[in-house]
Amino acid sequence: MACITQLIINSFRTVVNKGVTLVDLLSFATDLEAQADQLPRGALENALKGHASSIRHIHREQSTLSQSIKQLERTCNDLPVKVTNILSAIDAAEYLILHNATHVVKQETKGYIQSLVGYFKQYTEWVKNSLTAEVAQCKPISNIVDSMEIVACSFIVDSVNTFWFGLGGCSILLIPSIIFSVKLAKYYRRMDTEDVFEDLGNTGNHGEQVCDIHGNLSVVSSPYYDTLTRFPRASAPPSYTDW
Repeated sequence: MACITQLIINSFRTVVNKGVTLVDLLSFATDLEAQADQLPRGALENALKGHASSIRHIHREQSTLSQSIKQLERTCNDLPVKVTNILSAIDAAEYLILHNATHVVKQETKGYIQSLVGYFKQYTEWVKNSLTAEVAQCKPISNIVDSMEIVACSFIVDSVNTFWFGLGGCSILLIPSIIFSVKLAKYYRRMDTEDVFEDLGNTGNHGEQVCDIHGNLSVVSSPYYDTLTRFPRASAPPSYTDW
């Protein structure tokens, strides 16, 4: 294959280097332009200059073809080596798939797991460093806040829980007590006299005569009569004209 390719390339190179014409194309195009300049202006002059331009274009295409053949030759020289390397890589991949596929999968899985674990370890190390280097600097302030919370809640608020419970109970029972007091107001009666103690000598209360063991008479006030006199029954409120 390589020998055939080299033979074809050598044949192309021989044909291109041999030349398509017997004269040089650039020199011939230059002579045509010189002859056209000597002619009077007209169609013949324009035709000769057009042919000269076409000859120069053919020369450029011939040079490009020669460069392409050289590039093709270099590529063909490296092509057998590249094809051989590709075939060797295919054989190695086929052997690997047939014989070591399980081992390769295990290795790749293990490497992937280790990379994930490494990420977690890196994150935990970052958290530890942040706590020790940044958050730990605020530890005294945190201790002060915790101490204030313990003193305020455990020693002050908890100790007056009974007071707050009683105050809440009073607040809850305040409305029913107001309602009951309004409902029971109609049973209130005003007394005729004040509930005060008066001197028995000035009141003239009635009493009972009793004899002592020596036969002497003495006056003893009757508790029942005194009670009725000093504390009269309030059966109905007094009536006034201005009521």
